[in-house]
Amino acid sequence: MNFDENIYIYCDGCTKELHKPYLDALPSVLRSLRSAKQISPSAEMVKIHTKLKSEIIRLEKLIKALQYNLGRLKRVAPTYASLFSPVRRLPFEVLQEIFEQTLYSSVDDMFPSSDTNRTVSLTPIRLASVCSYWRGVCLASPGLWRHMYISIGVQDIHSRELDLIKAFQQRAQSKDVLSLRIRSVVRNEDDRAPEEAEHPHILAALLLPSLESQGGPEMVPYLSVDACQEVIFESCYRESPDFSVFRRDDGNNTVQFSWSSLRCLGMSPIGLGAQSGTSIPCILFRNAPLLHELKICNPYFNPRHFILPWNQITTVRFHNNHDTPSVSAFLRQLPNIEHVEFSRCNLPYPQGDAVVPITSLTTIHSDGALGLAKFPRLERLELRNMGEGKKSIILDSSGLRRFMSNLLLVSGGLTELALLSVPIAYKYVLMALAEAVHLKRLVIVESFMIEDRYDCELVTPEFVVGLEELVPDLEHLKLVWREYESIEEELVVRMLETRCNTPLTSAVIGPRSGGPLQREVLDRMQALRDRGLLVTLN
Repeated sequence: MNFDENIYIYCDGCTKELHKPYLDALPSVLRSLRSAKQISPSAEMVKIHTKLKSEIIRLEKLIKALQYNLGRLKRVAPTYASLFSPVRRLPFEVLQEIFEQTLYSSVDDMFPSSDTNRTVSLTPIRLASVCSYWRGVCLASPGLWRHMYISIGVQDIHSRELDLIKAFQQRAQSKDVLSLRIRSVVRNEDDRAPEEAEHPHILAALLLPSLESQGGPEMVPYLSVDACQEVIFESCYRESPDFSVFRRDDGNNTVQFSWSSLRCLGMSPIGLGAQSGTSIPCILFRNAPLLHELKICNPYFNPRHFILPWNQITTVRFHNNHDTPSVSAFLRQLPNIEHVEFSRCNLPYPQGDAVVPITSLTTIHSDGALGLAKFPRLERLELRNMGEGKKSIILDSSGLRRFMSNLLLVSGGLTELALLSVPIAYKYVLMALAEAVHLKRLVIVESFMIEDRYDCELVTPEFVVGLEELVPDLEHLKLVWREYESIEEELVVRMLETRCNTPLTSAVIGPRSGGPLQREVLDRMQALRDRGLLVTLN
């Protein structure tokens, strides 16, 4: 019998012979026996043992090194996870659009807090500091630099504010793009401007041409009012003579600006020195040919405190206003007003002769019940509950009943009606819809919670059945109900099926939580789409 004196070990992967330095050192037993040599087992075993032990030590060190690298990889990998994020592979234009949309999501609010405004102003700078790629995106996006927030004192302004003014104006690149929010702060009597000061307010030095434009040394940056599309003035303290640069002291000392691009002006009359008892008109925006929108934030104000191109104003947004006569007087100053929005306003109903019709107004968005008798040509109305999930103070039960009864006076001309999270009974809405024969668009989103009242259920079986015959010219319907409401989905679909031969072309239905509907209901919705009625889920 022949024995192969060499023993081979092969790799499982490549099938090649593995290197065995410790096996190569083993003597050939068969060869030694044939040659009659004396075998010395002790010496040979010591050598073999040494070889094997050294190889074991080497492999153990290699295993420890590999284990160390594996542990280090587990620790380091999360740190660099952002490098492998899909956002780093987004196209330049997509990332640019994300930055702009996210940045300005809160700026569209009526009067956001000062902290929010400052955060928005600093966001482009922080985004540009993340990495070189993001910096390139920010610098190539003029839209990110169109919103600037400045907080200044009467006689001083921080150097960082000056740097921001320079950076924003340079990176906006083009004119007619700047949205400016200015907050003036007067800390104490020592901060007030001296009577002999050239400019009564440091804001004047920012808005008026600097000495550099007249050949002298540069004092402060020149903030061009020609580049401002929106200007919002905020207040700090009630007693502060804020923004006195705009106050007309006498006929010979009037500061006039040409706001050639201004479209929206926001004012807090207290912060503009227009508190009760002030007889001097303090705002001079007569030279603003494109101005058409006002934002007013103050519980009480007097339109006599303002010098504005009243005939141009078509949109007014009120915030935190609670004096019905003041609001009515202000609206009567605007002969061409078309759109009004009330945010956090509690306007009691006028009594008797206090109702003065405003015939030009066609659109109202409000979060509180208000008298509608003064708006005989109203076409679009949106009522929303801003206190979702809490007991409403503005939308109380009696106020809503009076509001819906008042709605009957103007509902005949309505073309759009939206009730968003309004805790009101369905019977009042059905009465209004019975009069709204020209209604084209109806949006009803039921509130999450019933506010301890039994009469505020809106999307009920009776309401859905009533919609089958009402508003024959309806073109769009959105109906969203509470998930735990006792409404059958099949009933809603059946109502839509009865309106297939009407002008209705689109509908959005579903529970407030966005949960799925029954399979049978989904099949019937597809059948409606095949018949030309686009029905989608909320």
